[in-house]
Amino acid sequence: MRIYLANALHMITEMTDEQMIAFIVHRVRASAVFLTAFPSLPRKYVKALLHTWARGRGAMPLVSFMFLRDLCIQVGSNCLDTCLKGIYKAYLVNCKLSKSISGSKQQHIQFLGNCVRELYSLDPQSAYQHAFIFIHQLGVILRGALTERGPKLVKDKRQKESSKSSKKQVRNLTKKIMIGNTFCLELWTSVVCGCSSEEEF
Repeated sequence: MRIYLANALHMITEMTDEQMIAFIVHRVRASAVFLTAFPSLPRKYVKALLHTWARGRGAMPLVSFMFLRDLCIQVGSNCLDTCLKGIYKAYLVNCKLSKSISGSKQQHIQFLGNCVRELYSLDPQSAYQHAFIFIHQLGVILRGALTERGPKLVKDKRQKESSKSSKKQVRNLTKKIMIGNTFCLELWTSVVCGCSSEEEF
């Protein structure tokens, strides 16, 4: 069984055809319960599945998420903590935007957010601990973006750069930070609201 699971993991990480990866993930998902017998494999599977979940197209993100969810339920708290950290970080990477966002990218981010919310709803106590840390980090980033605005302008003026270009650069940087973190704020709002009925949260 170990050889089968290790070879399937190798195929998931090395293949490039998304349909084949989705097929393999779908088939191996039925064997998720056996991963508990091999302590080194669940972490490797989580890493590979987070990658296919965040960057995949078509059926691959959904199949990868369902496998991740099964791992969290069947393997237990160690896997759940790793998944909760990893899934938010993968979501955060997807929220870093360029100058514009397409409709398909926005739908993909919304799908990823729904997956994050569902995974965090599995264990409200663990969700609270992770949410507290990540919301605090998000607050620090946003506060930093707002407070650096003034000192950067003064510093730019002292260096005798043109006032218009420095203001525009600061405005663009602040806008990019705010837009990227707006998705994260919406995510944490939905996670907290989704767990608000749970008395442990």
